Amino acid sequence: MNRPTIVAYNVKRLLRERKISQKNFAELNGISYKKLNNKLNGYESVYPEDIVFFYNSLDCDVNELFKPRVESA
Repeated sequence: MNRPTIVAYNVKRLLRERKISQKNFAELNGISYKKLNNKLNGYESVYPEDIVFFYNSLDCDVNELFKPRVESA
């Protein structure tokens, strides 16, 4: 099993915090839900252009996408 990148982890976190589903986010931004889901779950690579897309679409500082993962015990 592939492990999602820190960027994917943070995109999912931001979507949860904003109460936006992945499906809704994909539809609003004109991308395939399957493609988004694959990137956020580690089945496809996240490329630099994806990072630009995510921070522009989420209207956040790029540093938000690289925050360290907080593991729960």
